[in-house]
Formats: sequence, C-alpha cells, structure tokens
Amino acid sequence: MFVIFFYETLVSVFRNTIVTNINQFIIIFVREDELLDLTDNEKTLYSNTVNSTCNLMDLNELKKIVLQMKKAKFIDIYTSAGNLFFAENFKFQMAEIGININVPEEEYLQHLTASTSDKTHLAIIISFGGRGRCLSSITGILKETQTPILLITSTDDNPLKKHAKYVLYMSSFENHFNKISSFSTRLSLLYILDIIYTSYFKLDYEKNLKYKTDTYKRMQKYPRDYKC
Repeated sequence: MFVIFFYETLVSVFRNTIVTNINQFIIIFVREDELLDLTDNEKTLYSNTVNSTCNLMDLNELKKIVLQMKKAKFIDIYTSAGNLFFAENFKFQMAEIGININVPEEEYLQHLTASTSDKTHLAIIISFGGRGRCLSSITGILKETQTPILLITSTDDNPLKKHAKYVLYMSSFENHFNKISSFSTRLSLLYILDIIYTSYFKLDYEKNLKYKTDTYKRMQKYPRDYKC
C-alpha cells in the first residue's frame, strides 16, 4: 500500500514539476497520463517554448538580419533531417512575396551550393548543436567564400557559432538524445522563421501585401479545367 501511494505521489509531483519548471525535464509525459494530462502538458510546453524563444530574441540582431536579407542577391538555407520541412515552409512564405530561397537537400548539392556562394549570398544555417555531419565542412566552405552566415541554434555550445555573422537562438528545453520527440525545438524554430518572415515583410509592407494579393487574384482568375 505504501509503495502504491509513493508511486502515485511521485507521478503527481513529476507532472506538477513539468508544468512549473519544464526546462529541467526532457520528457513531458509519463505512461500513466490521461489524454487531458497530455494536452495540458503540451500546451504548457508550447507556451513556455514561445516565451523562452521570444526572450532570447535580440531585436537589434533581427533588424540587421532582415537588412542583410534585403541586400542579398541569393539566400540559401543549409540544414538536415526534420528541419528541412521548416526550411521549405519558409521558402514557400518568401516565394509568396516574390523572394526566392534556395534549400539544397542532398549533401553533395549543399556542398556545391556553398562552393559557388560569395558575398552576394546570405547563408542561413539551422543547427541545434552543430552535430550535423556535413554542416561543419559546409561552414568552412562558406567562410572561405566570404559568405555572411546566419546561424539558428540553441543556447548550448555550438562550434559553428564562431563563424557566424549573426546568431538567433532556439529554446533549449530539450536534450538532443534523451527525448520522446522534438516538441519544443520544432516550435521554437517555426517561431523564429515566422518572425524573420514577418520582419522582412514589414520592410516593404504595402509592396509585399500588394504582391501577395495580386498573385493570388491572378491564380483565381483562371480556373483550372484539368485535374492536377
């Protein structure tokens, strides 16, 4: 009886600690949790993640980044694994206002893109901890080609940081290895990319709004008479 009581108390304390001090834990739910516990814990994690990422945002750095984007003739994003989907989403957002973003996915193409880069490019590297097996060599190539680098990373040590001209920080609640999934990291990255997009959009608000509106009006003007 005492063992059962102790176990239930431990689980209860664990849940409460997750809610009140989420950054000390890397697992946001336990096997015994009900669906309500799961949704509440995830809601709390998401709220804490956005608040943490917002607090880490250097607005002066952000302003410099969007001006560098405006100046750049080419913008290339280097990342891997699940982060590629977020890079592609950012590429889509920017395409809606007429800005082309290059997201090479295959390692050889990433190295080729970096080798042909120069000062007219802006390289955006997304790397939580600098563990990507090819990002180190890509960063070395970009440094040699004198390409400005924006690094989106965690607050933990990242060997790539010393080569970056600009740095934006993701929330660092999660451990790369010991976690159920990248709940916090994904949301933090999405928030950062959305902030970059809206900040860039704001530079020429009326122009970008008109471009996006006209684009979709043009698409709707000609109804499809075939199946895509």
